[in-house]
Amino acid sequence: IPAGNYEWYSYFLHLRTSQRLPVSLHFDSWCCDYYNGTQLRVRPEFSFKPSEYYEVEANYDGTFIRLPGGNVDIHIFSLNGIFNFTPDMQLYTQVQFDNISKKFAFSARYRWEYTPGNEIFASFGQAALIPGARFKPQISQAVIRIGHTLRF
Repeated sequence: IPAGNYEWYSYFLHLRTSQRLPVSLHFDSWCCDYYNGTQLRVRPEFSFKPSEYYEVEANYDGTFIRLPGGNVDIHIFSLNGIFNFTPDMQLYTQVQFDNISKKFAFSARYRWEYTPGNEIFASFGQAALIPGARFKPQISQAVIRIGHTLRF
């Protein structure tokens, strides 16, 4: 992008239904000037929470940039799952993919506070490339943490 003076006109739209409903929607959109071109970003989010124990959330983040030197479209997809087994025990999972890096990521985090101030936390993550129809694992990691509060 060449050096110069640029004028910016930007608009933002935000819509959201109540998060207390079993089905909720959230939509954000930004647009307009981007250097000598335009940019449009849309971010819809759909959430389904049939009970206090389970929630699933689907997100899309799309950015569409149009410049005299070329165009680029960025698409990021993610899916989250939240499982509340009890008020003190949760499992949170996330899957994400983007079209630019062709990277896939998965993470799962488990947390259990078995007594107040004492918890077990376990996490697993997997990153991979998905060029075409192939799955190429890259990084795997696992963490276990035990926390204990000392009281005097």
